[in-house]
This record gives sequence, structure tokens and C-alpha cells, in this order.
Amino acid sequence: MKSRGIIKKNLLLLILSVSALGTIFAFDYKKIKKNYNLKNENEAIFELKKGKITSDPENHSGEGIFFSSKVVDYFLIDSYNKNFYSGNKDYFYHFEHNKKENIKGTLVYFIIDKNTNRTTKEVFDSYTDDDYVFNKTEITVHLAEEYLGEHLISRSIARRILSNIEKFKVIFLDFNGVKTIGQAFADEIFRVFRNKHKEITILPINMNEEVKFMIKRVDKNIVME
Repeated sequence: MKSRGIIKKNLLLLILSVSALGTIFAFDYKKIKKNYNLKNENEAIFELKKGKITSDPENHSGEGIFFSSKVVDYFLIDSYNKNFYSGNKDYFYHFEHNKKENIKGTLVYFIIDKNTNRTTKEVFDSYTDDDYVFNKTEITVHLAEEYLGEHLISRSIARRILSNIEKFKVIFLDFNGVKTIGQAFADEIFRVFRNKHKEITILPINMNEEVKFMIKRVDKNIVME
């Protein structure tokens, strides 16, 4: 493993070059695809974003990538030209010339704004309960179109978005950037799934008026953040 740091204005970029997968993070898109019966590596990346997903569950909890991606301002894993990213892409534009093409192996990028007020404790508190159990997650809904290759219309894409979330008690569905959703999509999440999993709370956040309308048609009493 090799590492290097670059400082530009108020930003710090740390790049890790990982020759053997799992040196720092236990992930392998192909192995996750196989273990969870997914269609392709893009689906594996989408599942990885939820947390508690790992290619080596015997030795890892699946929390490392999730929390590492949340404590920095931008996080990117480039592994054989398949990308897992989290945070504000604008930060990465300052360093884009440092990104290599056709990578044979894995590069991990961390970008931290030195002026941030965010603390590690605040990040962990956002996704854990009073007993420090990691039982909350956040799903960025518009990424389903990018990684799963479908519009947010059908029941099938709704089920794929909610796959493997039974391990959590609270799910924040972030609709930022989503212009519209289908009636069947909304019904599958906010009526069918919720009726089957009453122990799980689903909270939609960052909705425009059209998305709010469609969700309210399904459940007019739903709590919205």
C-alpha cells in the first residue's frame, strides 16, 4: 500500500494505492455481487453504500467504508474503473488531474475541507442509537437510476432499492435530485414494504412538491423530515 497527501487552498487530499483488496477496506465488487446474488458490480456498489455490506463478513462488519465515506467531504474508491463515491463532487474537481485512468488495482481518495465543523462523533451519532449500535442508514435515491439503470417508476426498482435493509431500524430515503417517482414505486415502499416490516421506520427527506404529492397519495399521515 502506498499513500500520498496533497494540500490545495483549504482542501486536503489523501490518496491510498491499494495493491491487495482488503488491506484497509474489505471490499470486492465481484465478490459482493456473487455473495448477494446481484446482477452486476454496479448493484454491488449501490448495496455497499447502505452499510453493513462486506465481501468478508467473517472478519469485517461492513462499517468501515460507510463511516469513512461519511466523515470526509468527498470519498472515492476507484477499483478497476468501477467507482464508489460519496460527498460533494465539486471538491474533487480541484484535484481531478491527480486521478489516473485505466487503474489496475484500487485507489482510495479522501478529501477533507480544513474549515469543516463536522466531527467524527456527530457522524457516528447520526447513524447509531443510544447504545452505539449502527442501526440507521441513508439511501440516496437518485443513485438508483445511475447504478441500477432504471427510472423510479416500478415496484421492481423500489424493491431493489430496499433490498438488504432489514438489518436497520431507521432508513432515511434522500430524494434530493429526484424530479418525480411513479405511483407503483411509492406504493411499494410506503405501503407494501412498511406493512410487511412495521419494525422499520422509513423517513423520506429532501423532496420536491411532486415527490411529496406522490408519497402523500399513498400515506397522507406519513412523517416527513
